[in-house]
Amino acid sequence: MRVTQDMVWEQTSVLKGTVSLNGAHVGELADTPAHWPQDTDALVLFGFTYDRIKGKVSVSKDRRAWLKNGSHFDAKFFPQPYSQYAKFLRDVGHDIDARIILEEREALLRIERRRRALDPKESNGMNDLELFLTRLWARIDRFLLDPAVKWVIGYGHAPFRALGTLVLLITLCAIPATMAYRQGDFAPNSAIVQESAAWEGVQKTPNPAKAWAAKEGKGRDWETFSTFAYAADVVIPIIDFGQTDAWAPSTTRGWWGCHLWWSRWVFTVLGWIITALGAAAIAGIIRRE
Repeated sequence: MRVTQDMVWEQTSVLKGTVSLNGAHVGELADTPAHWPQDTDALVLFGFTYDRIKGKVSVSKDRRAWLKNGSHFDAKFFPQPYSQYAKFLRDVGHDIDARIILEEREALLRIERRRRALDPKESNGMNDLELFLTRLWARIDRFLLDPAVKWVIGYGHAPFRALGTLVLLITLCAIPATMAYRQGDFAPNSAIVQESAAWEGVQKTPNPAKAWAAKEGKGRDWETFSTFAYAADVVIPIIDFGQTDAWAPSTTRGWWGCHLWWSRWVFTVLGWIITALGAAAIAGIIRRE
């Protein structure tokens, strides 16, 4: 079907059958999304193209349901309806909305890839090892890779979301760092300082690190401890705040120090992953189109 002007789909109900627009093109679509068939196999939108959509441009619940229903048929996902709607959104200047649609498309694409990997019909011709590795990778993607890429950078369509994730990670790291410092579980990260008489002189105080670095203490010119700066130093690998060079948690003074000693490695690894994903998305290594 070719419609050079308007195709109108309003106040319409489909009682039986399937509406297929596969291969159709219209100049302008005037529709009410909620009036399209609501079952996945009752609406076919893949292959459907249009130049414009009349009315308010949105990524409303009804419009997204229209896309989702029209892109699934016979339990399979076809991404073209999402790509077409994202193209339209960008053509009219709604880039942020287009990224939302493309992020949703990527999530459904990954679900489709995993479905194929776990579908016995799709595994014909694979030997046992290939089948095992394919299914193992599908499960790793589902429970580890997919959530990380989705929530950290929105599959590459929301790269600056990584900044918020880093802030959250720094805040979580600051909690044990604060408790460890308050409980006196920190020490200067220097063998020379720890062997000095000045440090030995504050060992019996409730908080040796605080007493040593106090205004009247021998270490008053040492790097001042800052909870969030220390947490940022642990989490962000590409910036050096000098905190981890100056201070180290002790595993023998108390529970919080021991906890921070081990957990900081986890925070550092997560920080590397989030920073790498964010940098890759911003640089365009992970596709955004």
